[in-house]
Amino acid sequence: MSQPWDYIAKVICLGDSGTGKSSLTVRLCEGRFSKTDVTIGVDLDSRVVNVDDGKKIKLQIWDTAGQEQYRSVTNSYIRNAAGALLVYDITRKETLSHVQQWLSDLRNLGEPQISIILVGNKCDLSEQRQVEAAEAQAWAEENGIKFHVETSAKTGAFVEKAFVDVANEIYRNIRDGAYDLRAKGNGVRANGQTGVRLKFDNRRTTQGPSESTCCS
Repeated sequence: MSQPWDYIAKVICLGDSGTGKSSLTVRLCEGRFSKTDVTIGVDLDSRVVNVDDGKKIKLQIWDTAGQEQYRSVTNSYIRNAAGALLVYDITRKETLSHVQQWLSDLRNLGEPQISIILVGNKCDLSEQRQVEAAEAQAWAEENGIKFHVETSAKTGAFVEKAFVDVANEIYRNIRDGAYDLRAKGNGVRANGQTGVRLKFDNRRTTQGPSESTCCS
C-alpha cells in the first residue's frame, strides 16, 4: 500500500487579527468559507498537498492569534516551523505595515531556511482595496520574500496555491539537503521517522526575484 504522504511539515500563519488567517486554513482543509471567531492562542489543522516529483507533504498548519496580548504565545510556535504565511488584508493598509514585525519575529526565532509567502487576503473586496498588489509585491522583494499571492478565503481563489507554493519550497529544501530529517530541531519529518513532536490528526484543535499572483 502506498504511503498517504511522504513528509510532514510544520507551517505557521502569522498576521494581524481579522486578516482571515483562520478562514484561509478552513478553506484549504475543509473546502468551505467560515467567518471564524477570533483565535485565542493557536489552532491546529492539517492537509496533504501534492508537490514536485510526485511527492506528498502533509502540512501541519498552526493558525495563530493576531492580537498583541497573545504575541508571546504565537512566538513560541514559530520555532521549528518549516514554512510561514504572512497574511495581510488588502482592505486595511495598516495590516501590511504590521507584517514587518511578524517577519522580524520569524527571522529572529525561526530557522534560516524557512519558506515564507506574503498573502494578501480578501481580494474579493477589490472595491475596498487599500493595498495595491504592486505595492505588496515591492515590499516582498525588498524584504527577500520569494512569493506573493492575493487570495480570497470567501471564494477560494488562490488559497490552495498559497499553501502549495510554501509546500513546494519546503520540498525543494528537503531535496537539497537543507534539513537533517533525523534531527530533533526542525519541523520536517519523513513518513515513519520520529523526532520533533508533530500531531498527525485532522481535527481543528486549540493550543494555548519574486512571483506575484492576485485574483482581481
